[in-house]
Amino acid sequence: MKNRKIFKDEKYGLFYMKNKTRDGRFREKRIRLPIGIIKNRIDEIKKDHNFTWKQFAETLNISEHTLRYDFRIKGNTLPFSVFQTILELNQKKNKKENINKKIKFLDAFWGQKHKNKANLKKIQQPELTEKYAEFFGAMLGDGCIFSNLSGICISGNSILDRSYLEKYVSPLIFKLFQLKPTIYYSNQSNSMRCIVYSKKIAEFLIQQKFPQGKKTFENLKIPHSFFKETKLLKACIRGLVDTDGSIFAHPNTRICLNISIYSGSLLNSCLKAFKKLNIKVGKYNKGINLYGTSKISNYFEKIGSSNVRNVLKYKIFKEKNYVPTSKEIESFLRENNTFSVKLPYHGPMV
Repeated sequence: MKNRKIFKDEKYGLFYMKNKTRDGRFREKRIRLPIGIIKNRIDEIKKDHNFTWKQFAETLNISEHTLRYDFRIKGNTLPFSVFQTILELNQKKNKKENINKKIKFLDAFWGQKHKNKANLKKIQQPELTEKYAEFFGAMLGDGCIFSNLSGICISGNSILDRSYLEKYVSPLIFKLFQLKPTIYYSNQSNSMRCIVYSKKIAEFLIQQKFPQGKKTFENLKIPHSFFKETKLLKACIRGLVDTDGSIFAHPNTRICLNISIYSGSLLNSCLKAFKKLNIKVGKYNKGINLYGTSKISNYFEKIGSSNVRNVLKYKIFKEKNYVPTSKEIESFLRENNTFSVKLPYHGPMV
C-alpha cells in the first residue's frame, strides 16, 4: 500500500496516479467525515493490527504526526487514498457501511483551491518590532524565499522543532502579516516546513534585502536597522539561534552553544551583534561558539529562547548540571507527548 502509484476505487469511480506533489500534498479528492468516526476507525485499526504509530503511518504513506494529530485529534480531511486504505484495514465490517452515508467529497487541495488568489492577497505590513526582528532572525537561520516568489518557508526537525514552528512561529507570522502558514511534514525524514504561500510577503522580504531562492551567502546579514535598537538585535539573534543553533555537552566547559553560520557576511554581522550586546563568543570558519556556564547563562539572561528544545536543555543543565542530547530530548517529547514548556523563555532561570 505504501508504494502504490496507481489505484482505482470501483464504488466511487475515482482514479489516481502519482498522487503527491513535491512538497508532500496529495493530488486527490478529499474526504470529510465526523471527527468521532475518524478517531474510532484509527483506534480500531491500530488495535486490530497491533500497529505502532510509526508502522500505521508508514502503511498510510503519511507522517506519524499527521495520523495521530491532524486526522485523529483535529479531524482534518482525508486524502482519498488514505481513506481507501483505512477502509481496507478496518476489520469492523458491520460499521464500515455506515460511513458511506456520512462521507462528503471535496476537491483536491481543498482549503488551498484559492491559493493563487491568496498569493496576491494584500498583507499587513509589519512594523519594526521585536516580533518582526525575531521572525527575520528565524528566516536568516532556516528560512528561504521560494525562487518563483510563491511564498516563504522555515524548516525544522519534526520532533524537536514541532512546538516552535507550530505554536510559536506560525502564530508569529500570522500576527505580523495576517496570513496563516501551512505546516508540512516529510514522510522520508524527521523534517517539517512552515510555509506561507504569499507573493506579497516574498516581495516585502526582498525589499528588506533578504535573498530570493537559494541564499546568496555573500549578501546575507542582520539588517542595519536592527543595530539601532538593542531589543531588535536581541530578538533577531534569538530567532537565528532557535533555528540554526544547538546546545550540547562539552568535555572541558560542560556546556556549549553553537551557531552554524556558513555565510561570511552573516558571520561577521553576528560577531558585530554579539559585541554590541556585550556577549563574548568564539569564532571559527563555520560559525560561533559560546563555552561554559557563565557565558551560556549570560546568553539566556539577555537573549533567551522561544524553542522548547533549547529551553529544556538549558533548564535541565541548570537543575542537574547535565546537558541532555538531542536524542534524549526527542525521546522525552515523544514519550511525554507534551510541548507545554512555557514559552518564550527570556530572562534568568528560576
